[in-house]
Amino acid sequence: MKEGFKWVGAVYFPRGQQSFNAIKTKFQADFDGVIKNQADAFVFVTNQELSVSERKELMTLHLDYRIEVHHLERIVNILNTPSNYEVRLEFLDIEITPEEQLAYFAERDKTFLAMMEKFDKFTEARMMRHDDEECEGRTVEEISGANTELLDKIWYDRHLSLKYRVRTGQETVDPEIWKGALKSARAVVRRYGRENLGPWTDFEWGMLNGKLSALRWVLGDDWDMLDT
Repeated sequence: MKEGFKWVGAVYFPRGQQSFNAIKTKFQADFDGVIKNQADAFVFVTNQELSVSERKELMTLHLDYRIEVHHLERIVNILNTPSNYEVRLEFLDIEITPEEQLAYFAERDKTFLAMMEKFDKFTEARMMRHDDEECEGRTVEEISGANTELLDKIWYDRHLSLKYRVRTGQETVDPEIWKGALKSARAVVRRYGRENLGPWTDFEWGMLNGKLSALRWVLGDDWDMLDT
């Protein structure tokens, strides 16, 4: 769902540049999913170079629907933004320069500050509405669920650090264990979304571990039990 519309997404990543007819044929075949799923819009993502006129032709094939085309140049522009440097590193092995690291963390900090401001406003409004009401405690299920989420996120961050050491030859891991770790990492990404899995600033990392320690204490563990 985006902007109130139900979208269907399709991808076309063949090896090498294809003819426009081939691209158009794939586009039309994938568009059938919009009809089958009773959707309102269609996004087509491809590694192919498309001219302005070719993109316009694709986007006007079905005038009753909203259509977006993410072609090669557009994808490159998206990946070359601070918020996507991590994606570029993980999947394309494009190293992040020191300047890009500064830009990445600046973007993260800006997003975090904006979230904190919204949270402060929400908390203030909530307190004004419930000054005379008793606050109910969290259920065991809520606490356990939050504990699991924090555990997953902290484990995933440590997994990325290990992945870097393995990739650079600083450390080795048994192939079968490593295969299981990669599978678990993919499951965590599907569960929470990559945008919610760091990398974390020092402050955010401290908050994550502090929350996990507190919740584990509530659930019966000793303080500072942060094993993942």
